[in-house]
Amino acid sequence: MYGDYELISEIAASRIAEVHLARKQGRQYVLKRFRPLLLAEEERYDHGDLNVLGEDLHLKFLEAAKIQKKAADHGARRCAPIHDAGHTGEGAWYVTDHYPRGSLKRWIQQRTTLDTATLRKVLANVLAALLDLQRLTGRSHGNLKPANILLGGGLGAPLGRTPIFLTDLRAGAAADAPMIELHDLRALGEVILQLVTGREISGPDEYNYPIEPSPAWNKLGDKQRDWLELCNRLVNPKLSLQSCTLASLAREIKPPKSRMPSWRAIPPRVWKVAAAVGGALALAGVLWGWLPNRETRYQEALQVQPHAEGVGDRGDATAREAEAQRLAAQKAAQEFKLAWGKAEAAEQAGQLSNALVLYQQAQRLQATNAQVAAKIKALTARVEARAREAEAQRLAAQKAAQDFKL
Repeated sequence: MYGDYELISEIAASRIAEVHLARKQGRQYVLKRFRPLLLAEEERYDHGDLNVLGEDLHLKFLEAAKIQKKAADHGARRCAPIHDAGHTGEGAWYVTDHYPRGSLKRWIQQRTTLDTATLRKVLANVLAALLDLQRLTGRSHGNLKPANILLGGGLGAPLGRTPIFLTDLRAGAAADAPMIELHDLRALGEVILQLVTGREISGPDEYNYPIEPSPAWNKLGDKQRDWLELCNRLVNPKLSLQSCTLASLAREIKPPKSRMPSWRAIPPRVWKVAAAVGGALALAGVLWGWLPNRETRYQEALQVQPHAEGVGDRGDATAREAEAQRLAAQKAAQEFKLAWGKAEAAEQAGQLSNALVLYQQAQRLQATNAQVAAKIKALTARVEARAREAEAQRLAAQKAAQDFKL
């Protein structure tokens, strides 16, 4: 039924899905089984032909798994791999790696302490994973929540040093990218809220906007107001891509560079080498003082030519560095020109979402280019307008179908 995978035990279950620990050739995996029709039959929804509905839902589930597999296979290191997938008479399924630590949802349930550095690192890792998906598939996640953020690493590793892996993407093409990105931005706001308060949230109906200060935010110290403001900005119902994107948010919360290690962190063997070198230099200084004055002047004269050669070497090194910088700038300009050309071609072809992604790639090459920023702003407005129009058409069609049924 599930290829060569043997189900061992059930890890978790909901009304439409089950997660099982599975085994193949001695290695453990996780198999997720999707069975949405159980809910429809249980609550007697009037779906017309349940078999047709089931096929549609199963295909979307497998489509999302296919996108996830593509991203992982093409280098998305923070995306859980898909090893196998299929469809049975009861539902669709896929197989991914087994992560013994579970998901970020389990960490929240344990109500572990949290500080600003850990929160910043977790958000930065999740954003890096979302940008990987965007770069490799043309869209981000769309179904982001703590249960779909898996924790790698050892069981005792601190959360801030834990690798994360995204899973269970939402089905959708590059044309849906703006809508998916907006969903992920709001979901990140809810992730912040859950990490800080330790309370599970399944949607905006479970909290009031704007979020008010509470003792739970005190754990973030003098940065608590900044994090609360960011959280409110992301869960704002009026959030738009003109005010915030995944890329801009990643730049905003980028962890500060670590400071140079203190002298206590220097390994003992380095101290030994330094002591040996220092002793040798001291001995050379003593011997130098013993030389006769004439020999001293002679030796000093001999040092003039090597010193002059050293000055020449430094000049050559400076020239080589300048040439390397020139070539790097030339390469960046060529890459920008290529990305700009692709973006313009996509825009002229009417592929607005794809064009928006390409313009954003061009912006990363020339962040201060005002023309790119203006293009992205205008195109974002067009894409959002198209998304709203498509949503209005969908709702109208849905209403027409309901009216026809009545």
